[in-house]
Amino acid sequence: MATKRHRLMQRRKTVGFSQEHLAERVGVDRSTVGRWEAGLTEPQPWLRPRLARVLQVSVEQLDALLEAAENGEDHDGDEPGLIAETEPVAADQRCWEASIWSLTDSPLTVDEMKRRSALKLSALPLIEAAVNRIEPWARLSHVLDGRGHLDAATLTHLEWYTADLFRREEHTPAAELAADLHGHLDRLVRLLPGAPDALRTRMLSTTGETLALAAWVAWDRHLPPLAQRLCARALTAADEARDDPLRACTLTYLSYMSEASGDLRAAQRLLEAARDNSTAPGSATTRSWVAARNAEVSASLAEHTHALHRLDEALNAYDTARPHLERPWTAFFTPSRLGSMAVTTYAHLDHPALEATATSVVRTLPATEVKTKAIILADIASAAIQQGQYDRGVAFARQSIAVTTAHQVGLGAQRLHQIHQMIDSRRHITVLAELDDLILDQVA
Repeated sequence: MATKRHRLMQRRKTVGFSQEHLAERVGVDRSTVGRWEAGLTEPQPWLRPRLARVLQVSVEQLDALLEAAENGEDHDGDEPGLIAETEPVAADQRCWEASIWSLTDSPLTVDEMKRRSALKLSALPLIEAAVNRIEPWARLSHVLDGRGHLDAATLTHLEWYTADLFRREEHTPAAELAADLHGHLDRLVRLLPGAPDALRTRMLSTTGETLALAAWVAWDRHLPPLAQRLCARALTAADEARDDPLRACTLTYLSYMSEASGDLRAAQRLLEAARDNSTAPGSATTRSWVAARNAEVSASLAEHTHALHRLDEALNAYDTARPHLERPWTAFFTPSRLGSMAVTTYAHLDHPALEATATSVVRTLPATEVKTKAIILADIASAAIQQGQYDRGVAFARQSIAVTTAHQVGLGAQRLHQIHQMIDSRRHITVLAELDDLILDQVA
């Protein structure tokens, strides 16, 4: 029977967080915090320093809070299960919750506290909110038709739409997203020349962000020449806007393309340049992503020490990261994604922490992160095959193939192609030969 961690829950309350607020600060789902407090799961190793910081305790004190249930200190007669949020919430906190009910929330995704707050609103604010959803598009149409000028409110709406495209990329097939990206990019390119000087830098940045995402989607659709051209344009926008984090993002995308073409040294050089461009304040997530990516490439080059140093750098940077609050591309870099890059690094290094890390990441992976799942499954498959665990490797590889083909996951396809190359000298083993044929038929 799982034993609830009441001391952990009490510590959360002491520092003034609800489960949702703690989850947001740490970068996990609210249900994950519930499982921790219920004693059903434990925080992943790379999450513990960040969790300790948020709870204002040392890592050792956090370990004590987590171990309390195991020692029986918090045992009670309740049935095991998630600890639901039951403590009363202050009135001002309810108002704050209502204020962050975003345009992307729906009755199916909004939690109960937000829904109750919304129902208390009068009819007039609700009508005004509905009008406000329509107004930015009407204003944008006027600007595009030459009947108005780009203003700050319209630009904010364009930036919001760019961020939404990045969010959708995580679970939408590339071909499906491409049409919306094309339309948005067309709007931005038409508006950029007439942007007022006061708004031009912001327009350049959101245009560059959209170009970088379009490049990534083009690469996912197996259109490398187009992806390269779009990246070049994104870098031009970043340079003109003096937007170093955007430059770092684009260079990191290019590193994946260089690795796919077999030029790991070029990928590493791109990542070192990206690292130099990710030092701006408020760029902790980008800095962590670039370092983790560098760890992957260094591990592929068998640079054991350098790879582990870069991975440690990624973990340290993530301690102050705010993925959903920094830039549109950083929202994807959840703890699970960082964990998956640790899995990739450990797999290339045949590191003893691989098994435990991979198991932990897969167990806690949110259902929405399907593309991340494809990559992790392929990395686990690769490591298993390297270690001679062929049946296990084939089972994971087949799962990765299913997700990769269903969601057009470029990185998943790249990892599976690496498995194909690995199998080349092992085709005399029947299960591997069958897997190789499946990869060639459905992926490569």
